Amino acid sequence: MVLKNNFYKIKTSSIEAGKATFRVALQSKHFVYQAHFPNNPITPGVILIQIAVELFEEIQNSHYSIQTLKNVKFIAPVSPLEFPETDFLLEFSGNNLKVLIKEKENVFAKMSIMVARTTKPQIQYSIPKFCIIIPVYNAENLIGDVIKSVLQCADNLIIVNDGSTDGTLAAIAGADLQAVPLITATHRLQIGESAVELVSYEKNRGKGYALQHGFKRALELGFTHAVTLDADGQHLASDISVMAQRATENPDSLIVGSRKFDNQNMPQGNVFANNFSNFWFMLQTAKKLPDTQTGFRVYPLQKIGKMRLFTNRYEAELELLVRSAWRGILLVSQPINVYYPPVNERVSHFRGGKDFFRISVLNSVLCFAAIIYGYPNMLIRKILSIQK
Repeated sequence: MVLKNNFYKIKTSSIEAGKATFRVALQSKHFVYQAHFPNNPITPGVILIQIAVELFEEIQNSHYSIQTLKNVKFIAPVSPLEFPETDFLLEFSGNNLKVLIKEKENVFAKMSIMVARTTKPQIQYSIPKFCIIIPVYNAENLIGDVIKSVLQCADNLIIVNDGSTDGTLAAIAGADLQAVPLITATHRLQIGESAVELVSYEKNRGKGYALQHGFKRALELGFTHAVTLDADGQHLASDISVMAQRATENPDSLIVGSRKFDNQNMPQGNVFANNFSNFWFMLQTAKKLPDTQTGFRVYPLQKIGKMRLFTNRYEAELELLVRSAWRGILLVSQPINVYYPPVNERVSHFRGGKDFFRISVLNSVLCFAAIIYGYPNMLIRKILSIQK
């Protein structure tokens, strides 16, 4: 597993004959901290060991696996909030590695590790690399708060401006608006202490189109999984760690957020629309999901990131679910919280008759495709899995 530039970053390094010192910045917003130790993050010992081996790999410019551990002493916990930067002191001779982890006078751990060179790198995605994708269209009054809440819980944010015509772009860029001289481009913004990717284009093309552009950019940046949530403030950023943890447990699955439909503020139209969508989804895949319309999901990018969608707007999220099921991608439901603002504060770009018509057409097409492709494909995959 590779933790560099994900769980930690190398700030400085000093390498001599048989010795090296690395200054390491721990990423307190990493999902491991957020999922397990949100209020008092402590770096697990196994993570410290893995970081030490990866630093040794930096020196040797080769890949190594751990053979034996001895004289391991965890003396004090390493908290990225109290000690955001930590020193790793390495002494090495051949394949023997001695490690001291400290910060000034604070000693956290000591260990001796015997490693062996490997011909292939260790599995790159044992720990997934997550990004957050928010597609946004005309949400100037909400997007600023949504961005702020997300950056308090996670890094690696990608925003896709789907041809907004109001002040959304200015609300996204804020003080860094000068960094966005063109509407149609990809920009890297500095929002507070966080670097944020902004993908922007001039004409509104729909949520599905925006998601595809977000997936494309995420793959270019080397992410393995994308957590998607809406820009209207209904999804709670505090649930990102829960969704990421579920994806870590099921790395090849598509994690689908499931709302609580007994929420007294939930519009009744949403309940009907979801039941309607669930019915068609079951008909097209022979599978059940409690919530097929939520935009809060975790997509395994290597499996769906390059999928060419037939649709570009709201119905694209249903298409993603159905075609993922046909491909044999496991769909895992995860309960999430949701906030419904007062009626006069809600933002929706659902276009009544037009979008309902598009969804109906898509369902008809998917039902036909299920007969000639979907069901046969799922049957073949099931037979092959049995034979294995």
